[in-house]
Amino acid sequence: MNKKNVLQSIKIIILGLMLSLGLSYVLAQPGNNVPGPLNVGSSAQSKIGGLAVGTSTAPTAGFKLDVAGFLQSTGLNVNGTALISGKVGIGTAAPTSKLSVNGDANIVSNVTISSLGLHGVKQICVDDTGTLVYCP
Repeated sequence: MNKKNVLQSIKIIILGLMLSLGLSYVLAQPGNNVPGPLNVGSSAQSKIGGLAVGTSTAPTAGFKLDVAGFLQSTGLNVNGTALISGKVGIGTAAPTSKLSVNGDANIVSNVTISSLGLHGVKQICVDDTGTLVYCP
């Protein structure tokens, strides 16, 4: 065997080993991150640093998750501050203002309204029983 054939054979063997072991085991992941791509199985995973979904831009400093597009979830638990720069729809996929609620709202604590622009609706008051009513 000549030198060229030996090198070609070594390259084929290395490629075969990489494919059989899986590239995620051959390539080291930075900073204790899980091997890419993220798995879709039921086992828990963790990632150090930010995660961008639907965009190639890394999340803004201080943020851990950046989603370009819609986020669909059966539950969302935010421990801390949530910054939402667009509109929020609860019970609607097409919010028309900063907060659009389609359905009943149960508010257990106080509601503070800093500025009340009526925009064609009546003013709301609280009667002697604590019930919200239209003001006379």
